[in-house]
Amino acid sequence: MTEVSLDITSDVDSDAVRELADWLMSDDALYGNVRLTVPSAATGTMGAGVPELAVLLGPGGVAAAFASVVIAWLRRRTGSLSLCIRRPDGTEIRLAAENIRPLAPEEIRAQVAQLAAEVASETTDDRDLPGRS
Repeated sequence: MTEVSLDITSDVDSDAVRELADWLMSDDALYGNVRLTVPSAATGTMGAGVPELAVLLGPGGVAAAFASVVIAWLRRRTGSLSLCIRRPDGTEIRLAAENIRPLAPEEIRAQVAQLAAEVASETTDDRDLPGRS
């Protein structure tokens, strides 16, 4: 099993991490594999840190379910939003909503398949998917 972490940058939605967590947690294949944590505030600062999202990917199509939910969620987003998925080996996979929204259905299927393969891959180099930022 592999745990990936997600960081989201948005110019319009400060609660995007929690919303994506809800989407992921509502998928049967991902149920119980999604963890949202809010780090404690650093010494000398006010308020909590930025929420962090971690997803445990295992066998049985979990990576494909994860990729499907992420792509569907990105397609519904408005404004500028980017997502960075980080694998345990340090590889970062970056996606941007504005690059995903205009894709045709066959391009969406290809994105889901490629993202699923990338999050489950054992290689260590950063990847650029079509439609990525």
